[in-house]
Amino acid sequence: MIVLGIIGTVVVLFLIFIVFNFINEYTIRKYSYKFYSIAHFIQIIIGNWIIYFGYDMYVKALKNSGDTLNGQLLILIGVVVILFILYKNFKYVSFFNALILSILQLLLSIPLSIGTFLILIIAVAFFSGIKPVYVINNN
Repeated sequence: MIVLGIIGTVVVLFLIFIVFNFINEYTIRKYSYKFYSIAHFIQIIIGNWIIYFGYDMYVKALKNSGDTLNGQLLILIGVVVILFILYKNFKYVSFFNALILSILQLLLSIPLSIGTFLILIIAVAFFSGIKPVYVINNN
C-alpha cells in the first residue's frame, strides 16, 4: 500500500508539472509572461512564512499583554509581498486568466510553504552538526 501511495504521489506531481508547463507555454505565447516560475513561488513562500511568524508573534503578544505591533507589521509585510506577485499576474495576463491561475498558484503555495519550511529545518539541523546526546550516568 505504501508503494502505491508513493507511485500515486509521483504521478500526481508529474501531472501537476505537465499542467503548469502547458499553462506557462500558453501565457508565454499569448502574454509574453511566465506565470509559474520558481521566483514567483519563492516570493509567495517567503510571504507565507512572514505572515505565519507575524501571526505567531501577534498571538503570543496578545496572550502576554505585550506589543502586538511587531506581529501586525510582519503580517502586513507578508501580505504586501504576496500582493506584489498578484499585481504582476494581473498586470500582464487578462483578468479572468489571472484570477483563476493566481488562485491555483496561491493554493499550491500552501503545501509548498510547509514542505520547504520542514526541508529548511532539516537542512539547518544537518549542516549545523547537531549530534545526538547520550546519557552515560543513568542513576
